[in-house]
Amino acid sequence: MSTQTLSKLERSWPTFDFEMYSFDTIRSGGNLKVSQSKSGGGMVLLQGIEVKGPDGWVDAHLSFPPDKSGTGTFAEGHLKIEGGKYLNQYFFSCDENETWEVEKLANSPTVKTVNPGKWDLLGNPLWQDIDKLVTVLAYRAS
Repeated sequence: MSTQTLSKLERSWPTFDFEMYSFDTIRSGGNLKVSQSKSGGGMVLLQGIEVKGPDGWVDAHLSFPPDKSGTGTFAEGHLKIEGGKYLNQYFFSCDENETWEVEKLANSPTVKTVNPGKWDLLGNPLWQDIDKLVTVLAYRAS
């Protein structure tokens, strides 16, 4: 699970400094904001990013549901590409596993998706930047 809480993400996201981390395939779309999932369950959406996939830059957001610990931390999330050919949810784990690594998932262990996105379609540079960004959000104070 993350060492940061969803409440901390909600407070820090609107002022997240993308320039500090040197991302090649993720950038601020100009208005970083936080919302709650309309489906309930306490999922936090970090909105306002653009990601560079095989077809260029597209709008996206990150979503993090609370884990089962009850402490406000999270153990998984997903990148949601909001339009274009690669419109889909791409899942990852923030499960500590003693390594604090972010890992690709084929589907959500919590809420199964009928046709989740396949990370291989997006290319390794985007995954490397998602790994870096989620590591900062999940495990480092920002």
